[in-house]
Amino acid sequence: MQNNNMRDVWEGMKTITGCSSKRGAPIEGDVGRANQLNQFFNSCSGLWRAEELLRPSKAAGPDGVSPRLLKACARELGHPLQRIFNLSLGQGRVPQLWKTSCIIPVPKKPHPGELNDFRPVALTSHVMKTMERLLLHHLRPQTHHALDPLQFAYREKTGVEDAIIFLLHRSLSHLDRGSGAVRITFLDFSSAFNTIQPLLLRDKLTEMGVGSHLVAWITDYLTGRPQYVRLGDCRSDTVASSTGAPQGTVLSPVLFTLYTSDFQYKSEFCHVQKFADDTAIVGCIRSGQEDE
Repeated sequence: MQNNNMRDVWEGMKTITGCSSKRGAPIEGDVGRANQLNQFFNSCSGLWRAEELLRPSKAAGPDGVSPRLLKACARELGHPLQRIFNLSLGQGRVPQLWKTSCIIPVPKKPHPGELNDFRPVALTSHVMKTMERLLLHHLRPQTHHALDPLQFAYREKTGVEDAIIFLLHRSLSHLDRGSGAVRITFLDFSSAFNTIQPLLLRDKLTEMGVGSHLVAWITDYLTGRPQYVRLGDCRSDTVASSTGAPQGTVLSPVLFTLYTSDFQYKSEFCHVQKFADDTAIVGCIRSGQEDE
């Protein structure tokens, strides 16, 4: 508690109370099973969150570079990494190893049987994540004007509470006037981040006024991404993906919000609001007029 380490506090509480989390049996390594999972995750991986900061305790990515090393040697590595980052951005190319993902299947239940009983956790390059954070500072100002004002995710000083308050305020304000109704449709897109088409996103970013070097870099970043599954001591064959956004990265959530930014609507009686891929269509109805 004194060190403000809530993770250790929580682990201590679970030890004291005996309420440890249930863990499934160890996954036995099988190359055939690993290849099946790799094909499945490549076509239908779930929604992920990628706002994690560089933490020394995180596992190294496929390049073998530990985040502990990057933190400890930040002063020595700053200049050479800067040259590599500038070269990558100038050429509009991302090193193949930085785009590689190692997928670790985590069971959702004690005895998984089907492919969708596993949750994919991706290990990616921490050097790449560092570059993504730097590029994000350049991408945000260039695309701020094109963002959907009712997209509440991945924005500074805005969160899910703001989305809920906005929805409730509009709905209750309408109902307080009397003799009205509110209808809300909630939409849940399956594997939403995998729907991104890089060439379509490229055209959208160009229309938003994003610099040509950055657009070329993002397009290369999303295409030809190697991916393999590590299952115990076994490793699957490597497959390449050129659709969707890579899991567990910094830019992917922001790119998804830009990709869907033109899906927006707001009028006096109807609006569409979003939190990442969670979408609500809110209609305020008066005198039975619900055509809108």
